[in-house]
Amino acid sequence: MSGSEIVSAINQNQKLHDLPVVIMSSSSAKYDQETARKLKFAIFIAKPNDLNSFMAVAERIKQFWEDCVIGGRDPAVTIQIDHASRP
Repeated sequence: MSGSEIVSAINQNQKLHDLPVVIMSSSSAKYDQETARKLKFAIFIAKPNDLNSFMAVAERIKQFWEDCVIGGRDPAVTIQIDHASRP
């Protein structure tokens, strides 16, 4: 089962459809990002290639959780971290 199929199942389940979902993908393709938006992924992140970038991703996920899940902000956002701009 793909990540898209899992999120579709979550969205269709009355008990789970409001659950914030974090998708980490090895793809940074625009098609995958658009698919994520259409399926209402809460957050879409391309998997980082190195530890420092991974730690930055973990911090962004933590911020998202604190702001949206605990703080009540709208979780319908998409975040992409640009790994190419890192040294």
